[in-house]
Amino acid sequence: MPVVDRCGEEDSSDSGEQIQGRKSSKSEEMHVKSQREKCKAAQQSPEYVKVTPTKISKQSSNPIIPSSRPVQHEGAVLVYKELTRKCRTDHIFRVFLSLNNVSETEAVKEQLLKTGKEWIEIDKSPRCLLEEKVYHLTSEPERQIEHKNQKFTTAVLACKGYFVARFSERPPFRLSLMDSDCDEPLWSATIREEDWKGKKCSLPKMNQGANNRPRGEQSQGQKSGQSGEISRIRSEFVQRITTPLIKGLLDDLWQQKVFSTEDKEFVMENQKIKTDMARCLIDMVIGKGETACRIMIDSMKVRDEHFTLDLISSPAAPEL
Repeated sequence: MPVVDRCGEEDSSDSGEQIQGRKSSKSEEMHVKSQREKCKAAQQSPEYVKVTPTKISKQSSNPIIPSSRPVQHEGAVLVYKELTRKCRTDHIFRVFLSLNNVSETEAVKEQLLKTGKEWIEIDKSPRCLLEEKVYHLTSEPERQIEHKNQKFTTAVLACKGYFVARFSERPPFRLSLMDSDCDEPLWSATIREEDWKGKKCSLPKMNQGANNRPRGEQSQGQKSGQSGEISRIRSEFVQRITTPLIKGLLDDLWQQKVFSTEDKEFVMENQKIKTDMARCLIDMVIGKGETACRIMIDSMKVRDEHFTLDLISSPAAPEL
């Protein structure tokens, strides 16, 4: 009998659990039904928007590939007119490509001051977007443009390349900067006589009195040391140096980390005439300071000792 009683107790316990389970199951069914009715009512609302999930591809999780489109820089086209003698009727312009900032503009002005000529700035809207590539200049009336192709670069150069436009006619003249990938000009300006007539020279000629003195009599403002010596032999260097020696010096200056690859390419590719290459080379070295001048003189002695000693031989020349 005790066993029966225990079994009976267990049976009654089991039946109680089954009843409780059926109640909770019924409650869950009623809850689910209630939620379905709410969803159905919401879908019939005019404010309901159905969103269909999309499958995410494996490719979409990959990193974004950077654009291969070249970077454009805010550049400037700077135009200067050479003030020639009254007996000359031609008009000469130099056109520079630079970054549109004060330091770049000042560097161009300093380069013009070294020419020993007088210049006036032609005030035209200079701004345009430029990529680091080669551009060419056209003119109306059509004339032969010297250094017709110039590369725009953001590298800091002691000597910038420039276009030269010469006109024998009376103004107006039209200059246009062109890109080989586009038929439309990136920049253009019409230059008239009133752009320079009656205006003061913005870049006066530098005082050349010191150059007429004996070589041993240097003014206090004149450069001394090896940069001064390089400046003194500049004219003969430009006229007498050979193209193979220019290339050799560029290799040495690049190897000694005086010149960057961009500097080296700029001298070789943008200056088509030997004298322009030599002028650009020596001006860039002078602009880089005493150490650069010393390295260049040492390289000149190694590569062509006779040529170097002939340039620097002078009773008043400093001992190198």
